[in-house]
Amino acid sequence: MAFTLKEEEEPQGIGRAIRATGEWILGGDPLAALENDRNIAELRRMIEKGELDRIAADLFRADPSDCILRLHPSKTLGDRKRREEEARLHRITDAWSEAERKRNDALLASLRSWQETPDSPEALATLPMLRKEDADVPPAWTETVESQVEGVRLLTHRIPCGGIIHLRVMFPLSNLPAEEILRTNLLCTLMGKIPTEHYDALSLQQEIKRTIGRLGFLVSCRSHPTDPSLCAPALVAFASVLPEHLDSAEKLLAEILLRSDWAAEEKIMEIVHQTDMAIRQRAVSAGHYIGVRNVLSHYSAEYALKNTLEGDEAIRYIHDFAKDPEPHLADLRHTAAHLLKDNLGRANALLSLTAEEPIDWTPFLTSLPEGKTVPEFGAWTHKAPLRRGYRIPAQIGYAVRGYRLSECGETFSGTMWLAANILSLSYLWNKVRVQGGAYGSGFSIDRNGNMYSYSYRDPTPNRTLGVHQGMSAFLREFVAGSESLDKFIISSLNDLNPLLNARDQGALADSRFLNHYTREKAEAIRKAILNATDEDLLRCGAWLDSFAQNGAVCVVAPGEFLEKCDHLEIEDL
Repeated sequence: MAFTLKEEEEPQGIGRAIRATGEWILGGDPLAALENDRNIAELRRMIEKGELDRIAADLFRADPSDCILRLHPSKTLGDRKRREEEARLHRITDAWSEAERKRNDALLASLRSWQETPDSPEALATLPMLRKEDADVPPAWTETVESQVEGVRLLTHRIPCGGIIHLRVMFPLSNLPAEEILRTNLLCTLMGKIPTEHYDALSLQQEIKRTIGRLGFLVSCRSHPTDPSLCAPALVAFASVLPEHLDSAEKLLAEILLRSDWAAEEKIMEIVHQTDMAIRQRAVSAGHYIGVRNVLSHYSAEYALKNTLEGDEAIRYIHDFAKDPEPHLADLRHTAAHLLKDNLGRANALLSLTAEEPIDWTPFLTSLPEGKTVPEFGAWTHKAPLRRGYRIPAQIGYAVRGYRLSECGETFSGTMWLAANILSLSYLWNKVRVQGGAYGSGFSIDRNGNMYSYSYRDPTPNRTLGVHQGMSAFLREFVAGSESLDKFIISSLNDLNPLLNARDQGALADSRFLNHYTREKAEAIRKAILNATDEDLLRCGAWLDSFAQNGAVCVVAPGEFLEKCDHLEIEDL
């Protein structure tokens, strides 16, 4: 709790204002909600005196009126709800008189006309707006200083952190085939949750909560700056701690990385089953996330590997693991032994520190074996149909189309970022969300040239795929119209100045440094956005047409939705 009060998520100002107002409107001191040290000291006193125990006993005592509610899942509920809804609508419409039917048809036509009619210049002029000059500020930038500590590379970001120390350690994985990197991804999910040499699972969790404010393990995947056939996967361990717990946190980090018990099969399977349930739910609640990785996997090693780690391949792996554990448990132990022997050593480690002052890395580094030197980059590919459909048990769907600028013979410029913003906030918002009924939609393009359009919780994904064909025509109409670019420029410039806390500033600085993305490159993108002309936007039409005609497609939806989409190779997810 002490850590959480000191490391606030952005936007911090809003959170502080809400807390202060909560005190203030009830006659309290608004500053009392902003000064945490006295509250923490008082809570520690209550714990030492047993007062907190007495409060907990009173709040959570057994009550004879308590009841237990059990929820049992149904595989047929979604279909039944759809049938009931269709029957209800038919009962209503069948009861209409001819006059009522005509009135409702006219109302529907009026609604469609209203949706499709652009706002008038007079209406738009009533909205208060900034000018693009108001957003003309340099890109936010966190400096990175590279040095060495005991022969290991260290990236340091000296910024205000509110007294918290943020550590990151990265170990390259480019020596591993895709299936071993996939297993490493599961190892990261298990780290910190299974026993280690010196802790059982419960005592490990208690020690983590006592000493580390934030702890995590993941596999990252970073594209090569110039060659899309290469990428740099890495196992990343990160921890954020209060200064008084730094030594304990470093030792605990090494304990988890180097001495986790990969023979603890019962605990491992418990987490595998939890993960299997979670990814089933994610396929239904965030199918566009899976779709994006699928469509972009055709064009770069980065997304070929991301699809393995986070897309349909990862889902099938966990499903198979949960159904038939024995061979997968053996493979998992083999990968863990491979990592310990070759990858998790000083020869490969890259350290990152985001803090106000230097720290002593010795307790952590002395615990690492030497290991073997591993290349930074490797090559991975993904072979799959360009038009894929995944069937899910849901009442809505997700439609994604993706492509890469290099396939069109183009390179990224800031104007493309601006065009993506215009398409997302004007064209796709109206066509897919307002008129199509989807909960969300958007178009995105990044500096590496990856581009995709998606819909979220979409009742008509087949219609959405057709909407992509009109993007370049809309952009031409937009340029020919009178609407100001200012609001789109401001929105695009905001992406160059994201509101981040110190932890995320350090992580972003690491990524920029390793990708050779400099302040000068960010400034060039800013100037291209700020000074974009109609001609710059019109030049986007060619690659937008290529995107709509040639881009890979992935639809995640119920079966009846998939059947309405042309030429999909369909399988269950």
